Amino acid sequence: MSFKSLETFNLAMLGKQGWRIMTNPESLIARIYKARYFPRCSFFESTLGHKPSFVWRSICNSEFILKAGSRWKIGDGSSISVWNSNWISDNIYLAAQNIDNSPLAELRVSDCILPDVKAWNIPLLQSIFDQQVVDHISNTPLYPSVQQDRLV
Repeated sequence: MSFKSLETFNLAMLGKQGWRIMTNPESLIARIYKARYFPRCSFFESTLGHKPSFVWRSICNSEFILKAGSRWKIGDGSSISVWNSNWISDNIYLAAQNIDNSPLAELRVSDCILPDVKAWNIPLLQSIFDQQVVDHISNTPLYPSVQQDRLV
């Protein structure tokens, strides 16, 4: 096995560990890392922190693989930030630009859904985004049977 292949293999294995931390939050290792490195946020929002271990630093370096290869399946939308999360079905990322002090900075996907009918709130979306983004969002499916947000 060449060095390049070994490096790719190691990166894939680290990405797998990151995926396990995200999808199995009740495991011992996930609880330890969460308590130490990201107690008040999600794995994707985490930073290296103070004096990170070699393993944590390595897992964080593989985060780009997880971001590129995963997408949110929308349940109620309460745990998904509209900004910088892969939740639109066409793999469109909405970057938060110049909204730090705006009420839109904390916008969740649940704020864009009509809860009683589980459909997109098109008038609200049109007031926030341009028509092309609204079209992409409205093409993102909302399944009545899915109750909780989860990464797939």
